[in-house]
Amino acid sequence: MSSKENATIDSKLVKQLGQKKSDFLKIKCNGCGGEQVTFSHPSKPVKCLVCDKVLAKTTGSKLELVQGQIVQLLK
Repeated sequence: MSSKENATIDSKLVKQLGQKKSDFLKIKCNGCGGEQVTFSHPSKPVKCLVCDKVLAKTTGSKLELVQGQIVQLLK
């Protein structure tokens, strides 16, 4: 999947998140490819469970992706 397709998927998921207060997300690490589930409004930075890199940081509300990409919106 190209980075342009990933950006399109991410923007669609962000729009879906805007309709609800919060959801759970499956995030994939760009470094090692590990996947994990996290809350869309984390109170602490989200680290990869495999390589310990920061995948997303909190902005006071929704998460901001740093080293990861959203793979799936979980309901």
